[in-house]
Amino acid sequence: MTDSPLDPGLATYYARLNAELGPLPPNPSAEQRRERIEAVGRREARPYTASLAVSDHTLALPGRELPVRLYRPVSARPPGLLVFFHGGGWVIGSIASHDRLAAELAHGSGVAIASVDYRRAPETPFPGPCDDAAAALAALAELAPSLGCDADRLGVGGDSSGGHLAIAAALAARDSGRTQLRLQLLIYPAIDPACDSESYRRYGGTGPLSTGDMQWFWQQFIGGHERRDDPRIAPLRASPAGLPPAHIITAELDPLRDEGEAFGEHLRRAGVDARIVRVPGMVHGFARLTAHSAVAAAAVAEAARELGVALV
Repeated sequence: MTDSPLDPGLATYYARLNAELGPLPPNPSAEQRRERIEAVGRREARPYTASLAVSDHTLALPGRELPVRLYRPVSARPPGLLVFFHGGGWVIGSIASHDRLAAELAHGSGVAIASVDYRRAPETPFPGPCDDAAAALAALAELAPSLGCDADRLGVGGDSSGGHLAIAAALAARDSGRTQLRLQLLIYPAIDPACDSESYRRYGGTGPLSTGDMQWFWQQFIGGHERRDDPRIAPLRASPAGLPPAHIITAELDPLRDEGEAFGEHLRRAGVDARIVRVPGMVHGFARLTAHSAVAAAAVAEAARELGVALV
């Protein structure tokens, strides 16, 4: 099968970005990677629409506090709520870097988005980020009415490593039986620490995310944990029965494409409804770059519509 060419809007964007910001140095540190994604996030920021009430909150959890930004549509009835975890390889990224994506999902769906800043690796490796995701979901489910949201219409989602954490939170919610979810929104999720799929072989040497990058991110996240087959590390090892339906978005030219689609098939084999949407001509991270690509914008808008239907 012939690949689609890289989306022209994204090709122009990356050429300009690299010219203006310059390349990262060889073997960049966590801090250098963090500075880059925050710089990109600032470039993509835009004013919120009048249809959203945006507020910052703090979740007080045992031994730590997690910042949360709530994007709540202004409506006559309390909206449903999606708890969202940002991507960035469990190491980089923040509420700020993913501000535009969260706002666009809220605006396009009519659903409130609670974007969570979890503790990041390598300072807090596995299982810390997974524990934060599970605890944040449980806490926000309880707080939903006080935030002006409907506690009976809940979902969980994220992009890249945030998609991984969303799955971990959904598994914890299923196992506890205390939080009922209607949807998993998984945008090019990180699933498999092996990094050896066909899409890695095809696209891991080109594009904004390389095989070496992902191997580095996984190592920071896993830390000294010895078992990479732990289901909270490798979701394909988890039993998916009883998880909520999933809307899974993959990018055609992304090393993570095959594992995201494999997780969708893993859900289907267990009887879980999973819709898998592969977006042509896209690379990893496209959902934050809707200003530069009509295809990227359409994919995020479609995800928002699916979210609105699921949490209606």
